[in-house]
Amino acid sequence: MSEYRLVMKGVVKTFPGVKALDHAQLELRPGKVMALMGENGAGKSTLMKCMFGIYKMDEGEIEYEGQKVNIPAGCTGSRHRHGASGAAAHSGPYRG
Repeated sequence: MSEYRLVMKGVVKTFPGVKALDHAQLELRPGKVMALMGENGAGKSTLMKCMFGIYKMDEGEIEYEGQKVNIPAGCTGSRHRHGASGAAAHSGPYRG
């Protein structure tokens, strides 16, 4: 088994006139809490949307537990409950 639970490597995503991700990499170990941080426009949300299948990667691959996986673009919603998910952070105070 791989030391990493999830690996994204060589991820490229372009939009008209913008290369949002240029061979991005991400490695996640099991049992660890990670933060993905960067300046506005650095590609954090784009990388996550590629992981979740919201965006289709132009290049790159994803491995889960050492096995290459294909996450089809648009695989969101109730029929895909066992996939990855994310939450947006908010820097302001909580007002519940």
